[in-house]
Amino acid sequence: DYTGMFEGPEKTLEVVFRRDSDEHTDLSMGELSGTSSSNAPILRTGLRRLDRSDLDVVCARARCTILSSISNQYLDAYVLSESSLFIYPYMLVLKTCGTTTLLRCIATLIDLGRKLGLEIDWVGYSRKNFNFPGDQAFPHQSFHQELDYLYGHRNLCERLDGSGYTLGPVTGDHWFVFVADQTIRAKALDIDTDRVLNIMMFDIDENVTQLFYYDQYEQHLDGETKDDAVKRISEEQTSVSGIRSLCPGAIIDPRAFEPCGYSMNAVLFRSYSTIHITPESGSSYASFETNQKVGSYKALISNVIRTFRPKRFVMTLMADEG
Repeated sequence: DYTGMFEGPEKTLEVVFRRDSDEHTDLSMGELSGTSSSNAPILRTGLRRLDRSDLDVVCARARCTILSSISNQYLDAYVLSESSLFIYPYMLVLKTCGTTTLLRCIATLIDLGRKLGLEIDWVGYSRKNFNFPGDQAFPHQSFHQELDYLYGHRNLCERLDGSGYTLGPVTGDHWFVFVADQTIRAKALDIDTDRVLNIMMFDIDENVTQLFYYDQYEQHLDGETKDDAVKRISEEQTSVSGIRSLCPGAIIDPRAFEPCGYSMNAVLFRSYSTIHITPESGSSYASFETNQKVGSYKALISNVIRTFRPKRFVMTLMADEG
């Protein structure tokens, strides 16, 4: 039930796969399936060959659902009822907010990968400390519980030796990270994940948060279906807030929520950007994440902060060594 308070900061699970050395099935050829959001044919390889029904099972384990999607020749991006899912041929990034049970989908991912002739190569799980930790369900009621769940996960521990870390002051904003790395992935997998910028913003300017309340917009125009209204309001929120200018040239998939809230995925070549907004007074939050390689992170960060005008923000930049 909606209480007016919502856990905005996301849990993030990133899983990288490699071809199983004992698997003789050649998935490199892939299959042509549908077209991208720009109407170009898509050659689906690796994880991109998963059926929608498979993805629905993954999301169900995490207690969220798929609302919409966009694709290009490099990746598929899904807006979820709670955040986003991104799928590359050999990498999956799943971000969920609220009281979702993100880690419970790992067993399903391992099984689905095995059916495609893939095995796990790297797993990363991270999140900021919760605003409302008492609302979380198992196994997310504490970082110790999350680590116990991961360490006790037979299918995961048989493959990877992971460790947990706490970054930042435990008396303030801090970041929990778990990493399990096999470190033998091939360059041929071409996963393009050497860096991910994440900006978490709190106490958003009220003039900005008001833009993401559904009732601020014309509810129904003549001849308009409910889906048409959601699409129109989503586009209006994207434009009036300045979000569209943060992702120039990208394919954008926005989603407005009732009574409030907003999510957006954008894809540009091999990169994704995603924004999620919880505008509720007292717990307002917005996040911006991208793995895009940019000429100036300083300029990008300044533009994001200028758009949302938070009273405080936390920024992380995750990068591969070298």
